[in-house]
Amino acid sequence: MKIFKHFRKGLLYWSFSIATIFTLNSCTQGIDPESFDPGVSNTQLTAPTITAVSSADGSETILSWPVVMGAGGFQMSLYNINDEQKPIAIFEDSIIDGCQCSVPRAEDTNYKLEVKTLGNDKYNNLASEVSEFKFTTFVPQINEEALPAGTDIAQWFIQNQELISSKKEEYALVLTGGNEYVMNSTVNLGNIPFTLRSDDASNPATIKMGAESAFITESGIKIKNVNFDCIGMTDKNSAIIKLSDTHLSNNVNGWYLINEGNSVTLQGCNIKNLSGRLIWDQTQPYVIENMLVKNCIIGLDQVAQLSKGVHSIELSYSFPINFTLESSTVYSTTDSPKDKYVYFIAYVSKRPYEVADGRYPTCMINWFNNTMYHVTKSASGRSQGFANWGRLKGQKCAYVNVHNNIFVDCSSNRVVRQSFLQGQNGGMIFTFEKNCYWYNGASAGNNDWDQKDRIDFDPQLTQTEEGYFKVGNPEVINAGIGDPKGLE
Repeated sequence: MKIFKHFRKGLLYWSFSIATIFTLNSCTQGIDPESFDPGVSNTQLTAPTITAVSSADGSETILSWPVVMGAGGFQMSLYNINDEQKPIAIFEDSIIDGCQCSVPRAEDTNYKLEVKTLGNDKYNNLASEVSEFKFTTFVPQINEEALPAGTDIAQWFIQNQELISSKKEEYALVLTGGNEYVMNSTVNLGNIPFTLRSDDASNPATIKMGAESAFITESGIKIKNVNFDCIGMTDKNSAIIKLSDTHLSNNVNGWYLINEGNSVTLQGCNIKNLSGRLIWDQTQPYVIENMLVKNCIIGLDQVAQLSKGVHSIELSYSFPINFTLESSTVYSTTDSPKDKYVYFIAYVSKRPYEVADGRYPTCMINWFNNTMYHVTKSASGRSQGFANWGRLKGQKCAYVNVHNNIFVDCSSNRVVRQSFLQGQNGGMIFTFEKNCYWYNGASAGNNDWDQKDRIDFDPQLTQTEEGYFKVGNPEVINAGIGDPKGLE
């Protein structure tokens, strides 16, 4: 194993050391360079042909190529080309010696690798021309043609059932940005991981959800840059994402695993008029290694949810090992009626070590850089929370991290104790840092447990047409807390 000789002009977007950014396997180990004759001299070399595959955990792309005899090494530059007119350099002009390397891999990214075989003065070999090699981490899309505006997504799945049933690996349905679609019934995705995305992240497609609509999965789903209008989700069993009540695989002692890089993810979505559930396990025993809601705007009608007896994220029997809410806005357009309220998220199941033969000793709840407004605020003002962690209450197996958030008129005036610690004085292993709590026009929770780097100013929120809130107070803006969209 060798590490590349030089790394210059690099623009790094990962917090790795240089040695782990670019790891190389030499093809000439065990050969004495003084006695080895490559058999190639007095020529211009050719650039290698690159093969790219994902590493087992999906965090890296493994690049490999056949040895180029008589070469003096290879020079490589890697660029993010999601916008081909504005490539972003990940590293440039790195000189390596070998025939395999690993480079960082991000989801939903198009890459361009520029590679040149270096000359070798000893054998009078000249460097090759620069060759380009492109690869992608986008999940392959199943629809060859764009779906016309107005298409019923559920009917499209019915009409393409034979094509869909042939899929053995994760696949994506890609919607045209700016178009509006409908979904008037459920889509059962079976046991193949699925991605739904718009082709333009800056102008997402919108799906108008019908009364009983839902995407049903048992192996994981990622919904990225798709907006939802949920005013038509009138049935009490409707949800954007449901976990399947039929099971084909991945059973560990009665628990169905969504793991090995698969997840339940909502990212870059604007969800309006949610009167039903966002995610629902249908009282099924799933273990979800990663559940992520990131860069979303979620508008709730909590009176309508209460009338149906539902919570936004309702896990009656399933268990997420890691749940993260990040860079998102969550708001309710209605008060909860007196002495009654619904939760934004509810676990009412097991503890991590009690599921899937005890393979998960701990779990984690992360709440990073969010703005929450008017969520589970009772007309009675009673002590309550917007979350119910079920049997995690007071348990040392649960790690809770709440950082850089804004809470306005949420829960009660004791957000930390009621929403995250469930009224307990200890037990959960927690960190609360740099949060703002504002309730009924005043700083909230001064007797609460969270005293570290509190931001005790009215954030002066103003809701935008898109649904997120602009922060008006310069002290809060300078602190850099809340949903980043409101700080721009």
